Parts: sequence; structure tokens; C-alpha cells
Amino acid sequence: MENVFGAENVKVLVVDDNLINREIAKEFLSTYHFKVWEAQDGFQAVDLVKDIKFHVIFMDYMMPEMNGAKTVEKIRGECGENGKYPVIIGLTANETEGGADHLLEKGFQAVLSKPLSRERLDQVLSQFVPGESMEVSTDDLRHKGTDPGFCKLDIPGIDKELAEKYHGESLGDYRELLSLYVLDGRRKTVLLTELVEKKEYKKYEVEVHGLKSASANIGASGLSLAFREQELAAERGDGEFIAQNFIKVLALFKEQMESIETYLKAGKEQERQEKPPIADDVLAGELKTALEKILKLRLGESLDKIESLESYSLRKEVRERLTEIKVQLKLYEDSRAEELLQELLDDLAEEEL
Repeated sequence: MENVFGAENVKVLVVDDNLINREIAKEFLSTYHFKVWEAQDGFQAVDLVKDIKFHVIFMDYMMPEMNGAKTVEKIRGECGENGKYPVIIGLTANETEGGADHLLEKGFQAVLSKPLSRERLDQVLSQFVPGESMEVSTDDLRHKGTDPGFCKLDIPGIDKELAEKYHGESLGDYRELLSLYVLDGRRKTVLLTELVEKKEYKKYEVEVHGLKSASANIGASGLSLAFREQELAAERGDGEFIAQNFIKVLALFKEQMESIETYLKAGKEQERQEKPPIADDVLAGELKTALEKILKLRLGESLDKIESLESYSLRKEVRERLTEIKVQLKLYEDSRAEELLQELLDDLAEEEL
């Protein structure tokens, strides 16, 4: 058995504007038992670094408004000792982003390509995680074997081998990523359409860049390639190519999400039949607790409470609304999560009358 390490005292920040990419990075990092924070843009990252002394920061290069290089510059220049201390590792999906040498010149200490490789991630962390924080174990923290559920994975457009390669340890975690991919994707279809209609190709480039990586991460390699072609067209300002192919790419995107939804619904129905029920008053009590956590700005605890309810058999409508609340919490949209949670509580109260 190979020696691997865990480091419970190490504080890590993941910075990426794409929700799916953040979730995947956190999934990979969870096996090391780090304390992990996340930021959805450079501005939020800078604010966090001012308050917290991180050991390692994983920084996506291509983000809207302030890219990874500019964020690193602000962290190093404006965050005092907290900004000088962390190792900053660049995350990149494109050779055109300048390559490893370019990012190293911009202040990154190492570069990782997306989709992430567990082997390469381990090499980099072994190099940069403070030695005094590492605890060597003979237990294999990272390679637990493939979840047997992947044998039955069959989703049109998804490369089963890639999905198993990236997420084979837990089918449940992979299904959670698929659910987030669809929820985030529904919003992105509206945004992409608006950007193309307004010919805002620089913003469009950033958005399809994120979707390219997110699609590759779930194993949708064909769709990822389609987004890649749109990204390159936006990069060179080729509005004609974008306009000619956008409808087809958007249709592929929607078709992929529909295939995922069909798969998830079948799985949820089977799970629902196997899970124990929960009394209405108990459900309401748990939801009220989750709402109180939000009001106290303890979003992580609220998210844990919402996720704990997934172990019970719930009506389809309640399940879907809880999933939406989870997404809002993960996006740090606490006001929206509070609103949705209060609406659900009100509706449940009306049903009891």
C-alpha cells in the first residue's frame, strides 16, 4: 500500500467562476481532509485572503472581470502577510492561455490542467503542503476503488470511461455533480443567448470556457469540444462562426441536460422507494433550523442540514425545491436561499390547514 498524506490543519482556497469546476476541485481535495473555502471570482478571493491565512490557493486563470493573473497580483500586493504566504496553483484548460511558463511568470508556483488528474494533484500537493502539517498514513485516502454503480451508468453523450476515471469512487457524488450541472446549465442557456444576441463576445468567451471545462469534467467530451470551438471563435472575434453554429451548440447543450435529467429522475425514484419517510412536523422543524442558520450567516451548517434531509423519502416537488436551495447556498446567494426556504415553509404550513 502506498503512503499518502492527509493535512487537516491546511487551509485551502479554490477560486473558479464555474460552480461545477469548484465542486469537482473540492471533491478531489476532500480526500486530503483540508479545510477548504471557495470563491466564485477574484474579488471574493481577495476579500477572503485579507481575512484568512491560506496555505494553498487554487486559482482558475480565465474568469470574468478579473482573471487569475490579476487576482494573484492583487493578493500579493494588497493582502499583507496573508497575501505573501500562500502557494498559488494555477488551473487552466487551454494551451492558448499562455502555457505553464506564462503563468509561472505571473506569480503562480505551479500549474494544473483541467480536468484535474489525481496523480498530478498529489505530486503538486506533496511538493507544496507544509511538511509540519502532513500526516503520512498507510491508508489509501484517495483510491478507494470504483463504485460498482458505474457499471450501469448509461447516459447519451456521456463517456462512461471518462466519468468513471474522474469520479469513479462515488456514484452518489457524481450524480450530485450532474444535478448541479443541469441546474447551472439552465441559467447559462439564457445568459449565452443574451450574450450572442448582444454580440458581447468577450463575455461569451469566458462563459463557454467554463462550460467547456464543466462538460469535460462530467464526461461530456463531445459537448466540451463544441464549446471549445465557440470559445476559439469568440477569442478571435469571429461573430459569423458563432452565429452560424450557436443554435446547434445550444441544442446539443439542452439535449445533454435532458438526458442527464432522465437518468437522475430514474435514480431518484428508485432511491425514494428505498428511503424512510419523514413526518411533516419533523421536516418543518429541520427546515426552520436550516433557515435560522442562514439568518446567522452560518451557510455551511444550513447546507449540511438541507443535505441531511436527502436521506428521507420526499415528495418530488419538495426534493426539487431543496435542490434549488442547496444550489443557492453553494453560490453564496444567502438572501435567495432564505427566500426559497421561507416560501417552502409557508407552503408546507398551508398544506396542514
